[in-house]
Amino acid sequence: MPGGIYLNAFASKLRAGHSAEYELFKKHAPNYIRHLLRLRQHGFEIGSDKSFLEIGTGWDVNIAYLARLTGFHDITTVDAFCHVQPKQIEACLKLFPQLTRRLVVEFALDEQMLATELSKVAHIPGTEFCKWANINYVAPISKDYREVASTSCDLIYSTAVFEHIYVDDVVTTLAQIHRVLKPGGYTSHIIDLKDHFAYFQPGLPYNHCLRFTDKQWRFWAGNPMSFTNRLLASDWEKLFQDAGLEIVYFEELVERNIPRLDNNLLSDQFKHRNERDLTVGELHAIAKRPL
Repeated sequence: MPGGIYLNAFASKLRAGHSAEYELFKKHAPNYIRHLLRLRQHGFEIGSDKSFLEIGTGWDVNIAYLARLTGFHDITTVDAFCHVQPKQIEACLKLFPQLTRRLVVEFALDEQMLATELSKVAHIPGTEFCKWANINYVAPISKDYREVASTSCDLIYSTAVFEHIYVDDVVTTLAQIHRVLKPGGYTSHIIDLKDHFAYFQPGLPYNHCLRFTDKQWRFWAGNPMSFTNRLLASDWEKLFQDAGLEIVYFEELVERNIPRLDNNLLSDQFKHRNERDLTVGELHAIAKRPL
């Protein structure tokens, strides 16, 4: 539809909230810290010589700015659509000072320097922020990521993005990740395997999407806004490996909070998948491009 992205954003805000407070304090900051703590445990350290690429910017640039604050130098954030909303950026920037103490503790930052930086950002217009912060925002990004140079990234990052990419495009995206990573560079992705409609319809099973054939699922959810690819844990493990990426961490979180659909109601293509695949609701995969 004309203006479909904005209609989706409006409906999503009405239904889910998506306040600046929720986005920054409940989603972006905790997830960024989760990624970086796991990465640190597996040999990655932030440095002023390190470059950062975020896949899936969304409505604000919180993650990209967190990357700048915590010590990355070259920062790029990309999206399939130009979702960023200047008013959302401004609302989030006013909240960043509340993260000062947590960032100081988690990333050993200079508290005074961080406070000084954050005292300035509340007055930066959202339309000018990326230029001011030296953040490269690319949207829409091409499928072959031609806007990103080969072997230019030390870390590639996403949260709740990969599940929305069509399967053929997942293969392309992982191949491009391998291309743009420096040898020894890391890629870290949290992937939500659950039926996303279950977040908004109480009682809907987390694996409800698996009861449909591919044709049926594309009819109901085959659009850029709500599509999920229904890839399961073992699928993702194989896709990372097939892309030539070395998996160093593969956390599988079993879903325990949302009801499960009986296996007999699953479509034939999922009915005989193993228990591991049918119970994992979320993954955190960290991989490296081999030296």
